Amino acid sequence: MVYLVETYRKEDDPLFPKDTQKRALINQRLLFDLGTLYPAFIDQYDFLFTFGHAKRTNYKEKKLHKALGVLETFLTSSDWVAGDSMTLADISLVASISAFEVSRVDLNMYEKVSKCLKMCKTTMVGYEEINEVGAERLKEFVDKRFAETDS
Repeated sequence: MVYLVETYRKEDDPLFPKDTQKRALINQRLLFDLGTLYPAFIDQYDFLFTFGHAKRTNYKEKKLHKALGVLETFLTSSDWVAGDSMTLADISLVASISAFEVSRVDLNMYEKVSKCLKMCKTTMVGYEEINEVGAERLKEFVDKRFAETDS
């Protein structure tokens, strides 16, 4: 994503501004998603994705919820994760959070995360076309695997 903005922008782009402090915050949030949040989700659901059955543990669940708590903290001063407007970090994180949502991760205790997800769904151009279709397919897979595990 960074490459695309860097390559094709014609002027300062709010998705990834030229201001180094703003970019540093966006990069930190992108790295949080890639290095902490999404890996905690995959760790929680690795058995489901790899072996086709759910085998979640309290430790893995706590790890995921700790990461979600950090994300909730990021959203205390703004509706967006890296400033006052949507950035590449929001685009990256919405893919992760929407995957969590359809995979039965309880987001109810994360009011700001839930609010941000709703806002992204309604304001991101092409959200349904780009993200919603994949999220629905993931939901079907997860529901099927949980049904097999529960029976």
